[in-house]
Amino acid sequence: MYPKIPGISFEEDEKRLKVVLPVSKNWFLLIIYSILLLTGVVLFVGGIIFGFRIATSGERFAFWFTVMILIFLLVMYQLVKYIFEQWQFNVTNREIIFVNAEEMIIRRPVSILGITTTYDRSYVKPISYSEKYKALAFYYGSQPVLFAKNLPSTLTTPLANYLNDRYFPDYDDDDDE
Repeated sequence: MYPKIPGISFEEDEKRLKVVLPVSKNWFLLIIYSILLLTGVVLFVGGIIFGFRIATSGERFAFWFTVMILIFLLVMYQLVKYIFEQWQFNVTNREIIFVNAEEMIIRRPVSILGITTTYDRSYVKPISYSEKYKALAFYYGSQPVLFAKNLPSTLTTPLANYLNDRYFPDYDDDDDE
């Protein structure tokens, strides 16, 4: 029923197919994002403490300085949020693909956290192997979406063929569109 691909497991219930893929970690990026995350959290907490001390100091410049610190904290929040997402992306050891009739979901779980991206299946194009990125890819509208990065093509090609045969039966990979 399912292809025998080492390291890749399949589960199915009445609603969807679940494919669990191993992910190789990029330790350099993981270390960089860990340092950036730690630094960002320290700066954010330090900014909150410093802003509170300035706001309650009673100095004549306290209001405008507090406004500047709040703007800084807003920018730091957005930056730390982005760094946290990238850290989660790099720290996980597996990637889970859920496919059902209406949507395709790619999840990179980290405990109860993790990045989950949902795609409407009506806009998902067939899956192919990208030699440039060494990953499986599909187009969501005109936007390429990569997953199963750094897995050898000997593992990803049978997976792409199985998913295309099952969910895109009219797809012919020899068409030059």
